[in-house]
Amino acid sequence: MAAPPKPPDPGLRPVVGIDAAFLRTETASTLWHVVGIIVLDDRTASAPFDAEMLRRVLAPRLGAVEVLRRRLVDGPVGVAGAQWQLGDVDLDLHVRGVRLPDGADLAEVAALAGEIAGRPLPRDRPLWEFTVVDGLADGRKALVAKVHHSLVDGVAAVGVLGALFGAAPEAPPLRTPTPATPPATVDPRIHLGAVARTALDQPAVVARAVTRLARSGWRLLRAAPGRAPVPALPFTAPRTCLSRSITPDRAAAFAEFDLVALDEVRAAFDVTFNDVALALTAGVLRTWLAEAGDVPDRPLVSAVPTSVRRGADARGGNEVSVLFGALPVHLPDAGDRLAFVAEQMPRAKALYEQVGPRTLPALALVAPWNVAAAVFRAYSDLGLADRLPPAVNLVCTSVPGPGLPLYCGEARMDAMFPLGPIFDGAALNATVITYNDRVCAGFLTCPDVAPPVQHLADAVSDEMAALVAAARTHDARR
Repeated sequence: MAAPPKPPDPGLRPVVGIDAAFLRTETASTLWHVVGIIVLDDRTASAPFDAEMLRRVLAPRLGAVEVLRRRLVDGPVGVAGAQWQLGDVDLDLHVRGVRLPDGADLAEVAALAGEIAGRPLPRDRPLWEFTVVDGLADGRKALVAKVHHSLVDGVAAVGVLGALFGAAPEAPPLRTPTPATPPATVDPRIHLGAVARTALDQPAVVARAVTRLARSGWRLLRAAPGRAPVPALPFTAPRTCLSRSITPDRAAAFAEFDLVALDEVRAAFDVTFNDVALALTAGVLRTWLAEAGDVPDRPLVSAVPTSVRRGADARGGNEVSVLFGALPVHLPDAGDRLAFVAEQMPRAKALYEQVGPRTLPALALVAPWNVAAAVFRAYSDLGLADRLPPAVNLVCTSVPGPGLPLYCGEARMDAMFPLGPIFDGAALNATVITYNDRVCAGFLTCPDVAPPVQHLADAVSDEMAALVAAARTHDARR
C-alpha cells in the first residue's frame, strides 16, 4: 500500500504561549487588542493624507512586517493545533476612512477611538485594522490603529510602527490593489503534529517554571512581618469602582506634556522613567477616584507588563511577563507618592526576578487554553468580578517610543496615544509612551463602571506640575 502523499506546508507557524492566551480568553466584554492613535500633520504634503494614501504607504512595507500578514487557522483540536498562516493582505478590507464633524478636537477623536476599541476584530482575515480620521479643527489628521494582542506586545507595536513609518517624508508609490488570496486548505495532520510536539517538548519547561514559583512562594511565607516588607501581590488589591464586571463599551482619553518636565523629576529624585510614570498615574487616579468618593485607604495594585525580549528585532509576538506595583493613591502629597513608588518598585522587581522573568511565558506555552478559556468566560458571564476579591485594580504600562520625528508618507507624526486592553475586575488601562520630545498618555475604561475618563486625563497637567514643584523643592533642600 502506497504511503499517503506528504501534506504541503502552506507557510504555517504554530500559535503558542501568551499569543494563544490572548486569542482564547477573549470574550464579548474582554477584547484583547491594542489601539494606537496617531496625530498626523499633512498640511505641507503634496497630497492629502487619507485612507487611499495610507494604503499606498503600507503596500510596499507589509513584506517587512510579518505579523500583519498572519491569518488565524484553527485546528480540529482547538488552540493546541491553531496556526498562523502567512498570505497576501487586501488593504481595502483593513484600511478605511472616517470623517468627524468639521472642527473636531482630540476629545472627539478619543470618543471615536473608544468606539473602535469596543468592537472585536473579524477573525476571517489578519487581525488588524487602521482608520484614517478627518475633520480635525486644526487641519491635522488622526490614524486609529487597532492590532490584536496575539500579534504584538507593547515593544513589538513600537517595532511595527518603525517598520511602517519612515524617518523622513517620502511620497509613496501608486498602489495596484492586490486582493488577498483565499487561505490554503490545511491538512489536519499538520495540526495534530503541532499538538504532539507541544506535548513532547514542554515537560521540562513546565517543571522549571513550577519549581521557580514554589521557591518564590516559600520565600514570601518565610518573610517575617515588619522585617522585610512584602511587595504588592495579586489578590491583595482594595475594592474600588474599577473592581467590577465590565461591558463591551469603552471610553478613551488622551493627555500629553513635555518630556523635559518628566526628565527634571527623574533627575531630581534619581528615579526611573517608569517610577515617574507610576507616580503620575497614582496622582491622577487619586484625583479621579476622589470625584467618585472612592479613594481607598491603601495602595492600589497594578499589573505592570514587562518585556523579556532578548533579540534586537521586535516586530511581532508577545515576549512579556508581569510584575505587580503598588500605586499610593492614599497619599495626598505628590512627592510622597513618588518616594513611595521609588521605594516599593525595587521590591516588586526583586520578587519578579525570584519568580523568573520567563516563568509566565514558559507556563503559557503548555497551559490548557481551551479549559482556561471556558473558566474565563464563566468568570465573565457570571459576573464573578463583582463578588470575588480583585486580582489587580488596573494595568499600567510605560513604553519608550521613538526619539525622533516619524513620517507616514509625507505626513509628520505629531503625537501618539496608546490604549491597552481592560478586563473584568480591572476596568482601567493607563499607558504612557515617549515620542520625540513629548510624553503621551492614553487611558481606556469601561464607562458603565468607571467615572468619566476625560476627568482622568484632565488631571495629568496639574499632577505633572505638582511633581515638578516637588522636584524643585527637593533640589533646593540639597
